Amino acid sequence: MDWTVGNQVTHPAKPEWGLGKVVAVLGDDKLRIRFKNVGEKLLKGAPLVLVSKVTTVEATPGVAKGRLSIADYKEAFLVRLCQKAVRISVGNRATPSDRF
Repeated sequence: MDWTVGNQVTHPAKPEWGLGKVVAVLGDDKLRIRFKNVGEKLLKGAPLVLVSKVTTVEATPGVAKGRLSIADYKEAFLVRLCQKAVRISVGNRATPSDRF
């Protein structure tokens, strides 16, 4: 399945974990998911049930509908910070529009 950050899922074998949100896609079948009742889990090839799928715009940090949690803001900040570090490390200079 084509997973996207922000998709909401449940694990059929672990209903006690509650609703989960995909926070990272690390490969074809490897996902990091933040479950409501147990926190983050790294799952590989797990039989997950898709509850709601987000569009590309909704999956962009800071653009999702509704309120963002503190974890979402931290994640968006770290993504931007890493992107900026990669640009600098390959020799590209950050422009004023790249400021946080």
